Amino acid sequence: MSRRIAGAAIALTVLFGCLLGSPQRAQAAWRVPGAPVAGMRSTTAVAISWSPVWGTPRYLVKYSTNRSWSSPKYRRTTQPTAELTGLRPGTRYYVKVAVTRTSGSKLSRYGRTAEVVTRESSSSYLTLTPGGLRVVSHDEDSVRLAWRARSGAGSYQVQYASNANLTGARYASTKSTSLTIAGLAKSTGYWFRLRTKSSRGVATSTFSAPIRARTTSGEAFEPLRAATYNVWCATCSGSRTWAKRRAKLVAAIKAQNLDVLGVQEASQGLTAGADGTRKAQFDDLLDLLGSRYALSNAYRYNCEKSTSPNNCKPKYWGASGGVRIIYNADRNDLLRQGAVQYDTQVPGDTKRFVAWAELRQSSTAKRFFVVNTHLDPHSDSSGSTYHHRIRAAQTRQLLATVRQQNRAGLPVVILGDFKSSKYAVPSNAPYDLITSAGYDDPLGNTYRSQVPDRLATVERRVGTEYNTKNNLDGFPPRSDYINGSVIDYVFASAGVRVQEWQTVVDVTSSGRFDGSPPSDHNMVRVSLYLP
Repeated sequence: MSRRIAGAAIALTVLFGCLLGSPQRAQAAWRVPGAPVAGMRSTTAVAISWSPVWGTPRYLVKYSTNRSWSSPKYRRTTQPTAELTGLRPGTRYYVKVAVTRTSGSKLSRYGRTAEVVTRESSSSYLTLTPGGLRVVSHDEDSVRLAWRARSGAGSYQVQYASNANLTGARYASTKSTSLTIAGLAKSTGYWFRLRTKSSRGVATSTFSAPIRARTTSGEAFEPLRAATYNVWCATCSGSRTWAKRRAKLVAAIKAQNLDVLGVQEASQGLTAGADGTRKAQFDDLLDLLGSRYALSNAYRYNCEKSTSPNNCKPKYWGASGGVRIIYNADRNDLLRQGAVQYDTQVPGDTKRFVAWAELRQSSTAKRFFVVNTHLDPHSDSSGSTYHHRIRAAQTRQLLATVRQQNRAGLPVVILGDFKSSKYAVPSNAPYDLITSAGYDDPLGNTYRSQVPDRLATVERRVGTEYNTKNNLDGFPPRSDYINGSVIDYVFASAGVRVQEWQTVVDVTSSGRFDGSPPSDHNMVRVSLYLP
């Protein structure tokens, strides 16, 4: 708790003047990036890097062949690295970097100018080393690597050894952009680096910087891909009917190759299914996802007659309205499940639930506890905190349900539409309650912040500048900074490694949605590792 307060205090010292719904940074300037440093060089390209600036939305690289900066060129990047391509052999270039918003306008002045020189035309190093060398998976006797394709490469060669100097190294080659190195020793660290070769076997790039991976003792390590998605109820969408939206929505879900999906607004009322029969929206969604997916609970209503709410005689079946947990049954085993209807509700409104499930990841045999919810969705009128207090009460009951049902102390993943963002008034009550209970927000998207809290745990961000509620705008709403406005959250227990967070948006090069979005929310997907 004290670490969270300290982290929030650090973040708040650099955040000023945030207006509700339209964040603004104070006049204090962003730190200027340092001078770029040249890394790999070829005859027509140079890779550069510089010291990162915390919380930077984007960097703008400016380069030219002369100090007067006439006819400069530019490169934008989200990382403190860039590849300058299409250069002239044996030529000196001047390079400098500034910080910008996601929209492109500058937040800082340019840093110091550096000089980089391409290799002479007589050099055999015609390409840069492929970027993105990474470990995809590893087990007790092998490591699988992957990297980005490099135009002009005839093949790729991996050099590896069990020492940092790569003494006595071995080699493996492929024309693909991935390779499994097998026959390794158990529980041993290895170093790997990569270069390109021509079709004749001549090296056409230098080796990359080495990366290290360690084979395991036999224990499996597999990522868990979890997502939360408000799919927009079947009868809520006017002319954008479920029948018109479902194919695109299902394709988006399938593309994420999920282990666990928490859906909201997946109506339990009957609608026309894709197979021509009438069924619940969540049943139609499940059928379209395919046989490897299953529901933690398929009952529609908590009535003696579970298929209809008419003349309902209450009986608990674990049904949870439009809040459902879908899991990949090929990769996970369902051990227990249930649901709780919140005690605090808006009279006469749709009943709100928290659904929970205890699952076991098949590849690792690790058990985990997943929660999914959709809190009261109504906004307060000016001066009122009625719905704010309802969401707070529902969140407290969610946390109490986890404490009661997760007595084994398993790692917890909390999914849902909380209808409360960092711009909520008077506070982001669900966020505050959940993080105060010890759960992590991987993004570090604290109240009215523009720079992530330094305690943020996510390792890689994809599209996190986009808001999770898209409002069906042609251009999906996003922030000028790396964290957008989030109401669809993923929280996790401390100790859960969150490798990646993606706010899933399908946009064209112009920034517009590619066709109509299938829901008024964007899916949020995380890749995490269970401790």
